[in-house]
Amino acid sequence: MEPNQLGTDPTIYSPIESRRHKRFEFEVDLQIHSLRTGRIPGRAVDISESGIAAIVAAELLIGEVVELSAQLRFGPLNIRAIVRNKNFFRYGFEFVDPGDALEQVLGSNGPIS
Repeated sequence: MEPNQLGTDPTIYSPIESRRHKRFEFEVDLQIHSLRTGRIPGRAVDISESGIAAIVAAELLIGEVVELSAQLRFGPLNIRAIVRNKNFFRYGFEFVDPGDALEQVLGSNGPIS
């Protein structure tokens, strides 16, 4: 079988097709709380049911558990997450237990902007 460069073979998943949940644009200032490095500022860029991506100007370790905090218009948000990937300053975080806080962010009618 030839490599799937354009994502046209339904048996081979491209990175976009392999996502479990749709991403939504979500820009908000974050505080990343790391046991190793303390508080680090960041800026969220998108969110899904399973995680969030953020720009962070500090070094986090892949696999590290952190707490993400943000002040949203309905109140404070605190979510524990695992650092899953890094591409320069952009980090991908997977939520450990999103609970009610994530439902408030995504809302029943779509994302809150």
